[in-house]
Amino acid sequence: MSKIYEIRSLQATAFRLLNYTSNPLWVTFKWFVSAVRKIIYGVHFMVWVLVAMTWPLLRWLVSMEVFFQMMRMFYYWDDPQVSAGWTFMLHFGMLTLLTWFAAYGQPKKRSKKNFSR
Repeated sequence: MSKIYEIRSLQATAFRLLNYTSNPLWVTFKWFVSAVRKIIYGVHFMVWVLVAMTWPLLRWLVSMEVFFQMMRMFYYWDDPQVSAGWTFMLHFGMLTLLTWFAAYGQPKKRSKKNFSR
């Protein structure tokens, strides 16, 4: 009979530890996740504002740089020691990513509901 009592006691202890609403570790984890979300949102918002404000000049400069990489790729087309094609693809991908980020990367409006999950 004492074995059954010990097992039920262990089950009750495990249930208390796993009870998410009263477990201090879970509360700390929720607070940590909420804080990280706020920091990520703030960084995302600041980067987007910076890109959006400088976008006309930034687009022009990055496009000229991608054009230079394309000409470099054509010049070194037959040289296996120079990886100009991969460099061009990387720079073109970054231009594409910046274009998408400036157009569609605007952060959603911040609300208490989004950070309390």
